[in-house]
Amino acid sequence: MIDQNILEKFYSKIFSVPKKRVSVAIGITSIVLASYLNGISGKSFFAMRYFFIGLALLALLLFFGRLLGSGFNSRRIFFFALFMLVLIEIADVIAIHLLSPELIVVSPSAIAFILSVALYFTSERFSYLAPLLILALLYPVDYLFSFSAPHRGLAYALSSLAGVSLSYLFVSFMSGKAGRIVVSDILRDFVLYWLKGEPGIFERRIKMYSEVREGKVFVIRVGDATLIAPEFHPGPFRDIGGAKLVERALGRFSMFLHAASTHATNPSTGEDVEAIIRVTPEFEGARARKPYSVEGKRFRLKIYPFTTFTLIIIHGKESIDDIPSEVRDIAERFFANPIVVDGHNAYAERYELTPEDMTEIYMLMEKASQISPDECGRFEAYFTSADYESQSICGKLALLLMSFEGERHGILMVDANNMDIELREYLERVGKKYGVELDIITTDNHSKTGVSPKIGYKPAGMVDAEAIESFLERAMANAKLSEVEVEFGVASVRVTVMGERFFKDVDAAFKNYGERAMYLFILFSALNYALTFALSSVII
Repeated sequence: MIDQNILEKFYSKIFSVPKKRVSVAIGITSIVLASYLNGISGKSFFAMRYFFIGLALLALLLFFGRLLGSGFNSRRIFFFALFMLVLIEIADVIAIHLLSPELIVVSPSAIAFILSVALYFTSERFSYLAPLLILALLYPVDYLFSFSAPHRGLAYALSSLAGVSLSYLFVSFMSGKAGRIVVSDILRDFVLYWLKGEPGIFERRIKMYSEVREGKVFVIRVGDATLIAPEFHPGPFRDIGGAKLVERALGRFSMFLHAASTHATNPSTGEDVEAIIRVTPEFEGARARKPYSVEGKRFRLKIYPFTTFTLIIIHGKESIDDIPSEVRDIAERFFANPIVVDGHNAYAERYELTPEDMTEIYMLMEKASQISPDECGRFEAYFTSADYESQSICGKLALLLMSFEGERHGILMVDANNMDIELREYLERVGKKYGVELDIITTDNHSKTGVSPKIGYKPAGMVDAEAIESFLERAMANAKLSEVEVEFGVASVRVTVMGERFFKDVDAAFKNYGERAMYLFILFSALNYALTFALSSVII
């Protein structure tokens, strides 16, 4: 099986191409090298051959790219043309040094399979006629810079047709189903969305496989600060649907709390995100009572027991990631109007919640419910935020500082995908220095996941410690705690979400097609070369 760690490592780099000046340097180097290797009758002849074939390829790909609605921009087309040229140069090496120099006339047809597959998965309006026309229009340039041989045109045409036929067989294989998903369709739309930067392309495809789900959106007002905790998950694809949930929520609310939820509840589209953040709950007042904690082997629960609702923040003592919504069902057995927040603050690679974890959380909930919270006569609060962005932090830091009759607690929100536990523990120590027990949470924001080929899934780490500590120092120095009112509201909203079945189907697609498709692609690419020279050797 394919190593998934390797796939994740290169996930955000898969569409990366060099800058044009680097591509030009590679192109010149390849032409010089290929001309030197193949220059049996004159190196200048081959230099002109590769220069003009490359130029023709570039012009044809630019023209057909526009005609087919290609997702390739000019830089990607330039690099793709260079890649096709290198494949032709390799075919020339095979012909000249292993077979017969006369066969270089069919070398461009050896790229037919890869050319056709690439056009299929990167174009909005693909036709198998397109790669055939590109190869046909390339033939006159190829003909001028080749050696005399009988039936050159016939050999070239049949070889091109054979290569495009292989691409048809490959796409037919990829058009199989994994559950409800047609693999080639979803892969093609994903590639197009990625290349064009148009979320709507992939959102339309996702919505075909989505399900309608009703979920709760909790809103807490603490003075002028508003905290939103929707039971919908942020993510997982850079700017698709739920990946914009945190950003859009923080444009309207002061803080985003990652309520118990998994990727099954990812909103499918931007419209679904808007429906979530624009809910208008009815509010009721709440009086503060003193917070407390309970802890076990794997988790610590921080309880903020207000009179009309209970805010429960789950901290992973060693690791935590995506607490499922069933945990809120557990909380409802013990608390009235519980808001269960996944602290998402102890990153561990490939962590999954275990049955033992669920059992411990249940036991901690039960234990916490048996504790009678102390009343709080005077509740004060102070809120501040700051813009901050790094490779892992998506744009915002926020602190809600609260005093329960002089006992100070704070919720520090770091707008990131997750957090290294080393950073969390460091920031907790910073809080204690100021006499504050800090609950440090992240938003599980996916807006940076794959935004750039240089940025993938990266939790906040010690590289961000100095900036966050500086924010905390300023906040503590400027904090002006004052008595404020607390209000709580909850509303239900129905939106389309990706659903657990969607991810199961995608997983099945990877398992059933991913590895086999890779091997089949390599096999057909090699077979295209073999058929090109086998057919041509018979005809010429």
